[in-house]
Amino acid sequence: MTAISDCTQGVKPSKGADGCPSCLPKAFDKVKCTKSVIKECAAPAACAAGEKPKRDGCCLSCKVQKAPKCTVEQKDTCKASIDSLGECAADADKKSVFDVDTCCVTCKRAPRPDPTKKCTKADFETCIDTAPECAAKEKPVREKGQCCVSCRRPAREAPLREVGKCGAIGVCATDETPTRVKDESGAFACPSCKRAKAVCSAACSDGQLCVRKKKSEEANNTEGECRGKKAKKLRMLAKSAVNKAFLKGASADEIKATLQEIVDRFCDNEEHADQCEKFQATLTDGMVVKKVTSKNDEIEVQVEVPEEVVVSRRLTSRRLADDAGSLLDASMADSDATGGDISVTSEEVVNKALDDGSAVAGNSQSFLTYSSSALVVCGAMVPILGAGLF
Repeated sequence: MTAISDCTQGVKPSKGADGCPSCLPKAFDKVKCTKSVIKECAAPAACAAGEKPKRDGCCLSCKVQKAPKCTVEQKDTCKASIDSLGECAADADKKSVFDVDTCCVTCKRAPRPDPTKKCTKADFETCIDTAPECAAKEKPVREKGQCCVSCRRPAREAPLREVGKCGAIGVCATDETPTRVKDESGAFACPSCKRAKAVCSAACSDGQLCVRKKKSEEANNTEGECRGKKAKKLRMLAKSAVNKAFLKGASADEIKATLQEIVDRFCDNEEHADQCEKFQATLTDGMVVKKVTSKNDEIEVQVEVPEEVVVSRRLTSRRLADDAGSLLDASMADSDATGGDISVTSEEVVNKALDDGSAVAGNSQSFLTYSSSALVVCGAMVPILGAGLF
């Protein structure tokens, strides 16, 4: 059995009869396209109507102008209407199913034979494999009785290390919208830019993070609010040479992008709906990776996780077992989300802060260790950041 090679330019991976991909797509060459190289790119002209940006080396062919995104109200309306929609026709394509004006699907998938039956791992894998790829502007929603979300995110098809490399791309300009960039093969590629960080009107205390407000999540703005935080220390270990190299050279932004994708993959599974509905947006948008230290074959990562609710005055935030930090722990412990070959130690290093910003005294720590046995599939050991291709 041999390892799977990288796809050549213009070739999209296909799935063989054994379920393995024909090749691994290469999403972003961070070694070649450094921040200094990207800064040297000439400012791209605005994309024409219907034109999509492409990468010419490390530079973009055009820039997509800022456009309205789906609002929180549209998302809420869509969620509330899903159950009442009719079933999609068997030959319905993605363009006819998702309405860009209402930001919602116009029909739902046929129900399972027994919608009340608990979904197995095989049920989830079948569901996500057969789900249509999410359209532009579309966010996956949950359908009652299904084992996965309504559409498959393009990043799910790529090795996690390639999604992680997207952390190295630049921040969107004030007049620019992040847009997926694809080559002729249609394989996954990093978006044209990433959203700017949240900005709070007043400086947050040492015990808080500036997190994007819910109403500004899809509004192309950076309005934020200060929330309490919890600090964690993660130790990440890879076994394959290619992923050891990625982890060793990864920046804080790249590790953050990797952790975000792990959480998103965990939340694709309907089994985790309750926890993800509460904390996914807060965690993925607000987490901060402060430091990445390489030690032999593992890396040590300092992560700050925001609270879901703003800490009110004169009230210390209450420690909850079900919070954004626990969602991160659960995601890292799930072999389906990480790829099946990962050893992670999560250590809570500080308590939540009081409303005046002073850290709670003490040295209370919790230690959680997750170990998943290595899987040997598709001609090679499944790497920590190389699974989830389909």
